[in-house]
Amino acid sequence: MGSVNEDMKWGAVVEQQWAAWLKCKNPLFEITHAPKRKFPGWDLMTKVPAGRCRYYEVKWDATAQSPWKSHRGNNTLKATGNIYIEYENPRQGKPSGIATSQAHYWVYCMLQAYDLVPLEEVESYRVQTFVLDKDKLYEMCKGGKYRVVETLRDAPSGKANAKGWLVPISDIINNPKVSGLRMKVDFTDYIRTLFL
Repeated sequence: MGSVNEDMKWGAVVEQQWAAWLKCKNPLFEITHAPKRKFPGWDLMTKVPAGRCRYYEVKWDATAQSPWKSHRGNNTLKATGNIYIEYENPRQGKPSGIATSQAHYWVYCMLQAYDLVPLEEVESYRVQTFVLDKDKLYEMCKGGKYRVVETLRDAPSGKANAKGWLVPISDIINNPKVSGLRMKVDFTDYIRTLFL
């Protein structure tokens, strides 16, 4: 896991690749990226010729299903087994993340590996993506007794800049109707092309 800025850069690349996956699956999709402003409430919008629009929030996680290096030292840590769902900005005392998103779908892309590997060594890992109904996922998170974590990364004031739930991946997979899990996608080839 890198700094917030590094994560945002990689997240933007993953978002581009998700747009490519959507276009491949439905060539009729007209795809729009969110405007370049802070907190637009979605990352991608698809529109079909009939006019129906759907909004997607795209997330990247290199720690849920893969060993990772702590940003607070150089220790290698085990995969968390959880996905992180932000819902509040504690510094501002306001809802954020899933609580304010306008998206229909929460797209959660996860690095899968047994050993710590750099992203460039794409032959050593896979990338799994969950496509979740955002409203169902949010309701499950609010109704569950999930551990709440405040992140402190890149916060010069020392105050947390995000608060979120740690949701076990097993809860997502084992309760698809409750979690809103629509599909699991092997997204590896779309990440692999970045390193050809």
